[in-house]
Amino acid sequence: MTRVKRRQSGSRRALNTIWFFLKPFKLRVVALVIMSLLAGGLEAATIATVYPILSVAFAAGAEQGGLILRLFSTMAGVLPIADQFIAYCVLFLILALLSFAARLMLINFRVKLAAHLARRNQKEVFDKFIKADYQYFIDHRQGELIYNAASAPTHLATLVNSVTE
Repeated sequence: MTRVKRRQSGSRRALNTIWFFLKPFKLRVVALVIMSLLAGGLEAATIATVYPILSVAFAAGAEQGGLILRLFSTMAGVLPIADQFIAYCVLFLILALLSFAARLMLINFRVKLAAHLARRNQKEVFDKFIKADYQYFIDHRQGELIYNAASAPTHLATLVNSVTE
């Protein structure tokens, strides 16, 4: 029982630490999550449009499906193309292009945010080093100081990239 409590307190501590670093960027993190969901949804929709294409090609009819397939049928009906098969193919291409554009925007935003987080945290560590007294440098090993200044701040950027990927 104490092991479970320790594990919960350890994960809670880790989440509190992550939140400490992400708190100044709440709006950007929310935008990143929304963009990730949008890109994932568009990719799923692109994959889902393959079914109506195949069902029309094999004359099974896409109208037999559920809500999403009826939505695709309505979207294909809006297109000024008489052949249903070609309309579904055009819809597939449109969704694929939108998905690609959303994925590019997501990657661009994610990388810029991660770089900004790493740069800001490295600057804060350097500022602390500049203001530190001589005893601080004597008490800490050189490798620890280098790790705190160079490597540790980039772990937050890696976390942001991994979670949104």
